[in-house]
Amino acid sequence: MALLKGEQPDEEKLKQYIRKLHNDAGITMAKYNYDKIRKSAGIKDSMTPEQRWAAVIKLFLEQGLTNLVNGITSTTKETIRKVLIQGMQEGWSIMQMMKEIEKSGINIYRAELIARTETTRAANQGAMLGAISTGLQTMKEWIAITDDRTRRIPRNDYDHLHMDGKTTPIDQPFTVPGLKSIDIMEFPGDPNGSAGNVCNCRCTVGFEVVRDSNGKPVDIQGGLRGPAGDMLNLWNNTLFLQLQTLINEALPG
Repeated sequence: MALLKGEQPDEEKLKQYIRKLHNDAGITMAKYNYDKIRKSAGIKDSMTPEQRWAAVIKLFLEQGLTNLVNGITSTTKETIRKVLIQGMQEGWSIMQMMKEIEKSGINIYRAELIARTETTRAANQGAMLGAISTGLQTMKEWIAITDDRTRRIPRNDYDHLHMDGKTTPIDQPFTVPGLKSIDIMEFPGDPNGSAGNVCNCRCTVGFEVVRDSNGKPVDIQGGLRGPAGDMLNLWNNTLFLQLQTLINEALPG
């Protein structure tokens, strides 16, 4: 109950909420794609390295967490703070949190936008990690939910309808066209994209194993480029991840 009385800074509580969201969604999608790709390649594992995934996801999240939280608290400091804290403590879903905010008569658009956008980002970033951690070369695919809500040109300035099914090597970005700009994005929800491409995006990223002429899965050789390469380097640096995990466990928040 002390947390609900504002005895700790709003920023710290919101950071904790976003960290949990990224950890849960990211690891879920990392495990799903790791298992799917390894199974497709005929590789059996005795265990799934969730702790290593969690460490990598946390490192990538922290890069942009401070700016994100500053943006949230500037517009929602008192309107969603108590609900988010209670939701974190009691394990509510995003929809439960939004419904509670709505009951108080507050406009929930901003809060829902943040929650949904961060969930997409966390899930797809985790999916990338799951694919990379298999050690196999993969092609990634932009998968859109194709319904009447899907953003498209000329109705919208941005077009995810025609991104559906587009593929690229895992260490090459997607080129996402728009009427006013062209975004270079690693995955749906990539914060490097413009707000029109990222906010409320429902798209996901999928993967297919690259095979040689004999149908044998191709290993990642010589590393990967860009953010995928950074993720692979962190994944392979087991000692660093172990130290990072110990540090994270020793520090609050």
